[in-house]
Amino acid sequence: MKKFFIMAAIALMATANVNAEEKNKDAVRVDYNIEMNIHALTRCLNLDGDQADVMEYASDLLKEEIAFVKFAKEEKKAARLQRAINRNLAIAHKHLEEKQYHDYLVLMNTTLNNKGLSAILYSNELASK
Repeated sequence: MKKFFIMAAIALMATANVNAEEKNKDAVRVDYNIEMNIHALTRCLNLDGDQADVMEYASDLLKEEIAFVKFAKEEKKAARLQRAINRNLAIAHKHLEEKQYHDYLVLMNTTLNNKGLSAILYSNELASK
């Protein structure tokens, strides 16, 4: 009788563990820590000294603003994130040449996707439809 209860308990724990893993597969992991390597960005975009300084400032500003998005209410996260990204892109557009800006957009989009932040932006759009 003891063996039966022990086996039933083990089977129940294994089933609960599988269900928890399936739920976690659907969850998107969001990383609010954005660290931009300015030296790599300078090399990739062929930035001059002034452009590198401006992009370092824009990167620091974006990092700070996205850190605050983490603590915002769920309904305000997408708006705050969008505002932070738009501010960063406005600074970049003002100081970069067209080709550099295009390459920066690609890098920014990749970074947002890799960090899971694009899920916040698009979840709000999907909810409104």
